[in-house]
Amino acid sequence: MPEHDQLYAYIRHLDGTQLLVLNNFSNQSAKISITECFVTGEVLNSNYDDVTVSGFQELEPYQTIAIISRKF
Repeated sequence: MPEHDQLYAYIRHLDGTQLLVLNNFSNQSAKISITECFVTGEVLNSNYDDVTVSGFQELEPYQTIAIISRKF
C-alpha cells in the first residue's frame, strides 16, 4: 500500500482470503484508493455506522474499517 500522511493501513493474507484494515488517526477526513477485490468485499467491522466501500474510499476522522475479500 502507498504511504499516506493520515492513514495507517495494512493487508493480511491467509488461505485465499485477504483482510484490509484502514485506520484514520487524524481529526480530518482522508481518502485512499483501494483495489476492486476490496470494493466488492465485506465490511467486517467499523467504528462508524452504515459504511459503504468504494474504489476511492473516504474515511471520517478517527474511523477504522476492516474489509475481507475472498477474491485474489
